[in-house]
Amino acid sequence: MLRGAELCLASERASVLLEWNPVNLAAYQCEPESLLAFARDHDFDVLSCSHFTVVTSASMLRLAMETCENFLLLPR
Repeated sequence: MLRGAELCLASERASVLLEWNPVNLAAYQCEPESLLAFARDHDFDVLSCSHFTVVTSASMLRLAMETCENFLLLPR
């Protein structure tokens, strides 16, 4: 979904609320860390919606995914 929305997100710089969980990602052979790569490549911060903390590493993302499935991409 994010790859398909690249042009829209680049032009509108909208925030994106998304569900990011291991079960859904496995169905598409998508590694959890791909969210961080997308955010880095498109100048977004990733926030865990459980505490609205900025997720800056793969280990932080995996830990956040233990307690939360909702993440927010915020344009920088």
